[in-house]
Amino acid sequence: MNLYSYGRKRLYAIGELRSDFINVLTKRLLKSVARSTGARIHTNKWVRLVDALATAYPSDEGPRFLDDLVTEVKKHARTHPKTVNRLEFLIAYVKQYRCAQQAINGVIFTTFQAGFESQEDMDWLNEVAARHRLTFSDCGHWSSLGERWIMHGSADDWQHRETACAACASRLVTDGLYRLASGGDQRAYLTAYAVDYRSHGQNVFIGDRRDPTLSFDQQRQIWHDSNWSPYSGLIDNYHSSKAKGFNIIDSPWFRSHRRAFGVELEVQVTRGNKDAACGKVHDILNPSGNVGEYCYFERDGSIGEGFEIVTQPAGLDIHRAKFDAFLNNDEAKRGLRSHEGGACGLHVHVGRQYVTQSQVYRIQSFLNDVRNESLIRAIARRYDSGYSKFKPQMAKFTANGKNNGDRYEALNVTGRDTIEFRIFRGSLRYESIASALEFVNAVLTFCTPGVTAITDFHAIGFKKFIMSQEMKPDTKFLRSYLSLDSNTDNERRAA
Repeated sequence: MNLYSYGRKRLYAIGELRSDFINVLTKRLLKSVARSTGARIHTNKWVRLVDALATAYPSDEGPRFLDDLVTEVKKHARTHPKTVNRLEFLIAYVKQYRCAQQAINGVIFTTFQAGFESQEDMDWLNEVAARHRLTFSDCGHWSSLGERWIMHGSADDWQHRETACAACASRLVTDGLYRLASGGDQRAYLTAYAVDYRSHGQNVFIGDRRDPTLSFDQQRQIWHDSNWSPYSGLIDNYHSSKAKGFNIIDSPWFRSHRRAFGVELEVQVTRGNKDAACGKVHDILNPSGNVGEYCYFERDGSIGEGFEIVTQPAGLDIHRAKFDAFLNNDEAKRGLRSHEGGACGLHVHVGRQYVTQSQVYRIQSFLNDVRNESLIRAIARRYDSGYSKFKPQMAKFTANGKNNGDRYEALNVTGRDTIEFRIFRGSLRYESIASALEFVNAVLTFCTPGVTAITDFHAIGFKKFIMSQEMKPDTKFLRSYLSLDSNTDNERRAA
């Protein structure tokens, strides 16, 4: 089978399938490249293949795919050293040429030119470089020295034109740092001291690296000014995560239950810097450093000084592990509060692909039945707030009045893609979050048509249901939590 066709067919595989795909792809690449090269290689063919596979992945999955591919390729370095070296070169080229993040604050308009390094097989590298019009610069990078224009939206708008190595922080540019007035335009030609640096909010500017207010972060390999912090820009605008997109995190629980939840937890910052506080949470929940790996962070005016944690959809096992790591870490919670703030909520979304309309009607009936108030109050730690209203008339087994366009109900059904449980008060106590998620999962099953008899459709019946042998693995925290005092969350002892 054609290697390119094989790769395209297996592009979106996940989990073990994805691992198998990368393993097979690597072996096919090694075999094909080794057979066709001799002393040379038809570079463009392999660049097009890896490029097509990488760019077909959504968002940051392309670079991740390339990282996984190069890791697999390196396993064969002992038996195929030269071929592995060439493949690493190709993958590095694609990664830098196609997958480099381009700054959009500032604003920067640029065509990113590839820069890469290699220490072996210079004849072959020269041939590849010639194909792509690259030269080997004094900084040790292969690069296409070209121009880019940067416009600053200040009162004295003017443009930078930079001729530089795209892979190097200390730019190789034309001599002289000055503005030239020509035909009414002001242009700046930069020196070798010109660097991109980051300011507060991750805005990118050009500056002189001899400037004492600029520093170089060795770990992150970026220049920054005194207003910058590693966590600047983490907290984005309200509902910004919708534009960034959500992807289900695969796991054994998700595969066995075919159900995923998205969690929104609002927290307030009581002391310290908000960016730094968010950064501690980010380091735990997004260990790779990529925002959105597990969660995003948003501003929310309703909670005051704080932020909202918005997770990717995932199964109970993923959420339990993530919130366990966060909420059982006292240092990460220091300076934060949720339950005690009074204005923070915990919302749980369920994709509409996992529920039927009749199931939704039953959930609305169960949540709004006044006979279940004590149960709801115990698990939610609040009842009938302005942001999650309960409506007793919805307890009837009928569709009447259950799609009234009000999103501030116990169960928000106005969303096109999800239904949203809004009943829970925010919390920084792990048992509270885990039990809330288990409650949502149990209610979804309990309200599935054919599972619960009408005569058992009440709080007592629900408690019996979660004690069943089938539900016990997924109600561990819920069963324990329902015996706790519903008027406190014991948050203060750990926060």
